[in-house]
Amino acid sequence: MKTLIRLFFAAIIISATAAFAHAETKAINKVASASVVDRYIEIVAKGNTLNMEAIFSNQFTQQVANKGKVVQHNRAQVIGFLKKQPNIQQNCETAYTMIEQGNDSAIAKVEMQYEGFTRVEYVTLSNEGGRWKVSQVLTTYEK
Repeated sequence: MKTLIRLFFAAIIISATAAFAHAETKAINKVASASVVDRYIEIVAKGNTLNMEAIFSNQFTQQVANKGKVVQHNRAQVIGFLKKQPNIQQNCETAYTMIEQGNDSAIAKVEMQYEGFTRVEYVTLSNEGGRWKVSQVLTTYEK
């Protein structure tokens, strides 16, 4: 009987430890992906382009939808464009919300409020080998 009770309590302790570890991993993922979104905003809105290549996935694409047209840019095009504009700060207020957060992917909505319009970017992040990277951005404009 004592052995059965010990096994029961051991199972409870192991289950509680595993649940805590899962919750801790999820919290770390939220912090890590949020820091990549913060860094993305620093690059795009504030012109802080130093070491920006590190946050973009090798398969990164950006799609810009405006007035019924969609234009697509690849990683090299976006990085090349941003490198030509270091330290140029956009005249906008920025905010973001995490729409979805998983272990391997996340989606954030980034809003850049300019006078007269808002640039909205849906930023998709991927956990690539333990490092969060921006894999896709869909840009739209709202009045």
